Amino acid sequence: MQRLLKMMNKTKSGVASFYIVAFSTLILVVIAASFAMVIVSEMTRTANDDLSKSAYDSALSGTEDAKMAYVSYTRCKEQGVKAPKLLTGGSNVTCEDIMYWVENPDCYMVGHILGKIPKGEKAEVELGTKTGQSGISINQAYTCAEIKKELPDTLLTLDSNHNMVVLKGQVASANGDGQINDVEKIRIKWSTVKNDANLNFLNAGAGSRTLNQVTFAKLASGVMLPMPPTLEVRIVQTGPTFSMSDFDLTESDATDRATLYLVPAPSNWNYTSTNNSNYFSVNNFNEIPVTQVVQTNDRAATKKPFLIKCDGADTADDYYCEAIIDLPKVVGSNKIRNNDTFAVAVSLPYQKPDTDISIELWCGKSTACAQKSADEGVSIGDNTTRAAILVNSQITVDVTGRANDLFRRVETRLDTADTTFNAGHPFYTLQVLGKDGLQKNMTVTSEYNFNF
Repeated sequence: MQRLLKMMNKTKSGVASFYIVAFSTLILVVIAASFAMVIVSEMTRTANDDLSKSAYDSALSGTEDAKMAYVSYTRCKEQGVKAPKLLTGGSNVTCEDIMYWVENPDCYMVGHILGKIPKGEKAEVELGTKTGQSGISINQAYTCAEIKKELPDTLLTLDSNHNMVVLKGQVASANGDGQINDVEKIRIKWSTVKNDANLNFLNAGAGSRTLNQVTFAKLASGVMLPMPPTLEVRIVQTGPTFSMSDFDLTESDATDRATLYLVPAPSNWNYTSTNNSNYFSVNNFNEIPVTQVVQTNDRAATKKPFLIKCDGADTADDYYCEAIIDLPKVVGSNKIRNNDTFAVAVSLPYQKPDTDISIELWCGKSTACAQKSADEGVSIGDNTTRAAILVNSQITVDVTGRANDLFRRVETRLDTADTTFNAGHPFYTLQVLGKDGLQKNMTVTSEYNFNF
């Protein structure tokens, strides 16, 4: 009996040891499997990151190629080459071919212009193969690179290093370049570049300030600037012939230059009030009429900034502020604007804060310059207008990059290579930096022996 009990105790001990070993093994297997899953997940994530970054790099390569392709287009255009209705024959790429591809854009235009895709073929542009950080082999290419030069607006960001933009007004039509004389309005939208930026109307009343105060913050350390900021908008235009003295002349509905200060203000203020002596009030459309635009250049008239309703809560394009400027006629008898001398300059008077800006030129719906616009007609007051297509302002480069079977798409807005205006236009001729101000020594010389 005792022997039997001893055998049963040994059996129980063996079973317990078995369970302990089994559970220990199971725990080790779970831990090992977890480590394996983590390793596989990290390897997959690293491989995907490699592919994603490589696809993005491929799209950037296509963007750089698109820049070179557009430079080739501008050179051909400066030579007076026109876009033909059909491609030229042969395998060589001619200026006529380049003009055709840009005027009739498709996914393969950049590769065709740079000679990376043979004429008549549709293929992606191979960029080569590399080994990623994860050790996988990555084949790179861009599958589509398209240049679009017909845009209804100019988009940019102004900051302390680039605090002014000069838009040379050229508009398109169904049969080539339209007439700037068809432009009736300028629409400007802007917003502070800051995700958590609150509306701080420091220039037009905040806290104890009222509508009857115009206050502009001093540029100093720790001083809060208004968000969105006040904008300075300058308009320059002439007739086909003009003299410099014309810029000082005004008529009831005409001026060759105007300078407007657009001051953001809360949306709940009464903008139609005439009791405010320090601001021009605008209507519910934030539209500035011609008479007030002319007064900004009239020495006998009162100069005031314009209150602009700002409320980003109900806008679909993320701009807090929007102003519409009715464009005056030019001084002179024929009232016809010169296509080559019309410009709009928008700047930040205080160079801060960083500000996103959109500029549009609006034409009457029945005019030639609006025929190519994809923008919907917008009713402003009694007139129906819509954004014109701008020429030689900006282009959009739309590129899809590939890395193995992963794709990334990048769309970039670029300034055009307009060597006749934008690239050589000086923003200022003298800059004074530092607290010492300007120090100068003046010397007068003459090659003749005059008695002074």
